[in-house]
Amino acid sequence: MILDGILAYTFNDTTGSNNDFFVSKNIKSDIPDNKLVKHKYREMIVSEAIKHEGKPYKYAANGPDKFDCSGFVQYVYLQATGYKLPHSASAQSKLGKKIRQDEVMPGDLVFFGNPTTKHINHVGIVIKTSDNKVNSIIHGTNSGITIDNSESAGWKKHWKSIIVKFITFEELIDL
Repeated sequence: MILDGILAYTFNDTTGSNNDFFVSKNIKSDIPDNKLVKHKYREMIVSEAIKHEGKPYKYAANGPDKFDCSGFVQYVYLQATGYKLPHSASAQSKLGKKIRQDEVMPGDLVFFGNPTTKHINHVGIVIKTSDNKVNSIIHGTNSGITIDNSESAGWKKHWKSIIVKFITFEELIDL
């Protein structure tokens, strides 16, 4: 809704409380409210994720001081959007809608798995895209919460040897 030139969005978080946030001043009325809300959510997801870079890895941990990969994604989405995702890369990968890499935007999730078994075993958050592909992701690794450039030689080789699945964040939280 637009109130006095300011886009306001109200949502119920997982506790049932109403939360309001304001996206921008001087909104043109011909811009769909939902598009601006989605953009703000993407910014909030990426911003929240980057705050945790360098925090240590611990299997089955979901923050705020230590994380595994899916616990990190679960924590970031809860803090940024109010929506609680499952604490499992495999379970998270079953949510939402699969998209092509050229449709991926910051805030979307990228899943990795074994091409033989088709089992998803890792998840990260896309933080930068350009030229219709992912440039960097942030994820929980044995080295902690790390930002990796997907254009590096090591990652290019890695992308070819695994299953990669992308899910758009809007489908995860029903926007």
